[in-house]
Amino acid sequence: MLNLVALEGIIVRTWKADSDFLFRMACFRDPWVPPKPDGPVRDSADFVTVRIGSEMSGFPGGLAANDRVRVHGHIRSRSYTESLADFARETRGAARELLEAADPRRIVRNRVSTEISAVHILRLNGHGTHAS
Repeated sequence: MLNLVALEGIIVRTWKADSDFLFRMACFRDPWVPPKPDGPVRDSADFVTVRIGSEMSGFPGGLAANDRVRVHGHIRSRSYTESLADFARETRGAARELLEAADPRRIVRNRVSTEISAVHILRLNGHGTHAS
């Protein structure tokens, strides 16, 4: 089976989780790809999370928001449990009101996150490349 991904886009956010470095990337569709059905703007981006694992030894870092990058890697998914407290902490508005009604740590749901596990990253705005 084939599990290879090549994407180009703009980093919109970065963060660390355990020993991994992650970023959210906005990817704009090529002209021959159908537009997103849920938006009136043809150029609205698709977003994907990219994970640079600790196994990518020697990764120089320095990636930041607004960097344009090309990523080669593979798709992977991971399962986790999210409590209402975790969910409400990440939201604004009405979800926080739920915290007053019940113990938010006891209300949980199982989730799956799909991300790109990076093998090679090329920074396109002139700052270098890295491959594991």
